[in-house]
This record gives sequence, structure tokens and C-alpha cells, in this order.
Amino acid sequence: MSVHVHDNTTSSLLTQLAAFCAGEGAARATRLLATVAVARALGPAELGVAATAIALSEMLKVAANGGLGPALIAVPHHQLAASAKAAARLFHWLCAALAVLQCALGAVLALTLEQPAVLPLCIALALVYPMMAPGLVSCH
Repeated sequence: MSVHVHDNTTSSLLTQLAAFCAGEGAARATRLLATVAVARALGPAELGVAATAIALSEMLKVAANGGLGPALIAVPHHQLAASAKAAARLFHWLCAALAVLQCALGAVLALTLEQPAVLPLCIALALVYPMMAPGLVSCH
């Protein structure tokens, strides 16, 4: 006789994984549709300016996800609450620093490429960082 034990942890993990994948898929699909719409509305020069700002933003977003999440997952259970609090504070500071860095690099790019339109796009794309910080810890 075998007994089947339903593991709520596995069910919860699968639910969270599905939600994460749905969110990532929606973000990617939205980004693709927005890129197509922008490409149709802009000329080649303007599209190059937008692509420059978006590329800078995407490269810096990699740093926002850089290793703190996996480190938090590896923390022993008895240290998890304190580690999550510390990670949350760190993520807020990291995201704020990345927003400032993106704006500064946007200014450098605007001057270097002689494309002043890059700066406002970089600033607009940096507005996502304050919204990222709360989600980065809770998803891990």
C-alpha cells in the first residue's frame, strides 16, 4: 500500500514559478510590441537613439539582478528573515544607484554621440528602478 502525501511546498513553488514566468513573458511581449510600434513611428536616426537608451537600460538591469537573489535563496532557514531584510535594504540602495548611474551615462552618451534626445530617454527608462527594488527581494 502506498501513501501519497501532497506537498504544499511544491505546489506553492510551481504557482510562484508560473506567476514569475507569466510576468516575464508579458514583459518581453510588451517590449517587443512597443519596439515594433516605435520602429514604425520613427525614422532610422530616431530609432538608433531609442535603441541606444534601451541598450544602456537593459545592461544596467542585469546588475540589479546580479547575484543577490541566488545568495538569498542559499541562506539557511534560521537566517532567512534577517538576510531578507538586509537584502531588501541593499536592493533599494542598488536600484537607486543604478538609476543615478543610468542618468549620468545617458548624459555622457548624449554628449559623446551628439544626440541630446538620448538623455531624456535614459531618464525615463531609469524610472523603473524604484519599482524594481520591492519586487526583487519578494520574488526570491
